Amino acid sequence: MKIQVQNGAETLTLAELWVGILAGPFSWALNEVTRHSAMAHACATGQVLLLHLLTFGALMGCSVGFSCAWKASPSVPATRLLGGEESGRAMATAGMILSVGFALVILATAIPHWTLTAC
Repeated sequence: MKIQVQNGAETLTLAELWVGILAGPFSWALNEVTRHSAMAHACATGQVLLLHLLTFGALMGCSVGFSCAWKASPSVPATRLLGGEESGRAMATAGMILSVGFALVILATAIPHWTLTAC
């Protein structure tokens, strides 16, 4: 699905904008669910490598969201999109902010696993 810009010269992929917005929160939520499940394995075996890999994977998800939003950002011209709103530029900016914010949250929740034992 594409949003047609008023001047017709450029198009903006709506999917890239939504990936930019949703990748950070989705990566954080998936990290929390899988980390909770992997904690039993880490306690039983004493190996925390899986927890570190989950953190790395979640950060990669945030970076994908940031790059999609960054890629979509310059393709949104300063003119208004159809519908009278600058929704494309706002979505790109929100995607970058959310991706960075949730990456910081993922790092903040991983710090105790780096410094303390798994159990």
